Amino acid sequence: MSGEAAQQDHELHRRWVAGDLAAGAALFDRYFDPITRFFRHKIGTASTAVHDDLIQTTFTTCIAVRERFRGEGSFRSYLFGIAYNVLRRYLEQRAREVQLDLGTASLQDLAPGVSTRAGARAEQTLLHAALRGLPVDLQLALELFYWESMSAREMAEILRVPEGTVRSRVRRARMLLRERLAVLAGDASERRAALAALGADDEEPAEE
Repeated sequence: MSGEAAQQDHELHRRWVAGDLAAGAALFDRYFDPITRFFRHKIGTASTAVHDDLIQTTFTTCIAVRERFRGEGSFRSYLFGIAYNVLRRYLEQRAREVQLDLGTASLQDLAPGVSTRAGARAEQTLLHAALRGLPVDLQLALELFYWESMSAREMAEILRVPEGTVRSRVRRARMLLRERLAVLAGDASERRAALAALGADDEEPAEE
């Protein structure tokens, strides 16, 4: 995230807390699509209402605790941290219902009926099928790094782990993703196309 964008977020948040409702609406407009993407393909296809509820809970929680954000980090990581907590609570409940360990279970284990369709392209379908077979925390690490372009520091704030742990998760997740693609894909060209759809390469999460 650029420094200019972060400063814009901070200014919008400052005005929002001071009573400018339009500034709060502007912040939510800026992050509605990323938060929607965060929850996408993480619950069952028959649970559209649950998906919408998770998004709504994230934003209503942010409204309720908006004054707790003191600007130490980015507003984006603060909001995604709320979304992460909302998701974890939901998945912990699902894990208890199906008697699985959330530390090792994948989203495929927790919600096996979820569609893996990400769009019309086959590589996107293959990618989402592979991602959903990873342990939850590893899947989230890849998605935050590649799709949200987050730094190691932002990811550490969201996931509440050291930056070194974030880097280790990304490396392990990338390795496991390639292993799953080797099983699911028909040939090497399909695997490469799926990795390209993620944007995966050998780079590491940046510090800033």
